[in-house]
This record gives sequence, C-alpha cells and structure tokens, in this order.
Amino acid sequence: MIKNMNHDELTKLIGPVTANRLHAIGVHNRKDIESLGSVEIYLRLKDRFGSSVTLNALYGIEAIIRNVRWLDIPDDVKIRLKKEVRRSLRS
Repeated sequence: MIKNMNHDELTKLIGPVTANRLHAIGVHNRKDIESLGSVEIYLRLKDRFGSSVTLNALYGIEAIIRNVRWLDIPDDVKIRLKKEVRRSLRS
C-alpha cells in the first residue's frame, strides 16, 4: 500500500526547495510520485525551473519510490535514469 505523506514528510525526504517545487508542479504525495515516476517528474521540474534543477532531484525522487536514501541509489540505476531522461528529451 502506498503511504501518503504530508509536506513536512516530503521536505524531510527531499529537502525544502525540491519539496516546494514538487508542490508547484502538482506533485503532493507518494502516490503522485509513484504514478508519474521519477523521470517524468524530473522533466517537469526541468521544464518549470530550468537549470537550477540537478540530477540530485532525479535521484531524490527515485529514492522516495524505492524507500531508500538518495545516496543509496545504485550506480546502474542512476545511469539508467540519466539515459531515460536523455531519450525523453530527444523525443
């Protein structure tokens, strides 16, 4: 079952700037994150906030989905996520 989270919980997991940005693009809880996926959310953040959004946001969002710290995302997953972002940007 997907656990809902409030703004404070989201802020604790991903930091205040990214949490506020997620809310600004309509992503408010774990259900939103899991239904959209980390790559789609990252692309929406990049579209709205530009170059100030880094890959750490992508990894942080993926970490929420996996229920781990972003530092614990395996390198092969980071590579796959970056490839997905590049593919999406070319489409």
